[in-house]
Amino acid sequence: MSATGETSCVQQLQMNMWTSFGMVITALFIGSFLTLAVPSMYILSPRQTSRRRLWKIYIAILIAANLGYEAVCFLWNTYRITYALVNPVNGAKFSRALAICCSIFPVFIVAMTDAIIIWRCYTIQETMGLGSSRLGRVFYFFPLCLWVVTTGAAGAAFIGDTHLVTIFQTMAVVSNILLNVFATCFIITRLLLHRRMLVACFGEATPDIGHLRIVNILIESAAINIPITVVGVIGLAVGPIFGDIVGAIAVACQSFASVLIFHRIAAGRAIGYQDGTDSLTTRFDLHSSEHAAS
Repeated sequence: MSATGETSCVQQLQMNMWTSFGMVITALFIGSFLTLAVPSMYILSPRQTSRRRLWKIYIAILIAANLGYEAVCFLWNTYRITYALVNPVNGAKFSRALAICCSIFPVFIVAMTDAIIIWRCYTIQETMGLGSSRLGRVFYFFPLCLWVVTTGAAGAAFIGDTHLVTIFQTMAVVSNILLNVFATCFIITRLLLHRRMLVACFGEATPDIGHLRIVNILIESAAINIPITVVGVIGLAVGPIFGDIVGAIAVACQSFASVLIFHRIAAGRAIGYQDGTDSLTTRFDLHSSEHAAS
């Protein structure tokens, strides 16, 4: 084997070592994600409604997508180098197939988790009647525009050349950060304004409808999701390998943060139903038909 071939094999082994490390960290977050996702589905089971069935299907799809992504990453890291050394022709075909799968899964997961963020913005506006003004309409469409940019840039990152890939990946990550920051600040601001309005109307007799509890849940979710996404931007600047590793971890973290809100709200709702109470937490999570029937 030539010196160039030996150098290439060493570089491949080093890349696989770093990728394996990233897979271990990603697996830890996926494990944490599963510990929240499965109980959330169980909590949503007792009172079957069309809205709850949709959320259970959503969580099940998110679980399958994360497990599929981790399995594809494992195959990519474990068998790609074996095929490349034993049979370069088949190894190239196998690598292309895995590359397509490794591209589809994260785009799909990010699109799903970001869609839930947008839905929560719309739910808050519809519940509180804050979408009638011009500014409210701008806020209504702004997160949707960010979602389109994030999903479109993430998908386009895998069909261009190397230079365009870096640009589109950076655009997708930055847009994702803006969407998460905007949605978190928007919902928290609306909740606090609604709380202030109730205090002005009722004074000390203001009913407790869970404003601060929802704010705490959103802050917890943002504290998990936003920092790792910022690290992803830094990773893309450092190099493609580090960017891919941090990107895989960020995808798992975003799934974890999304289901964390489901779990916290679903658990609170279960306690609320046992106590015979209803709150803004219920409307925040399962709105429209289910709330009207409760």
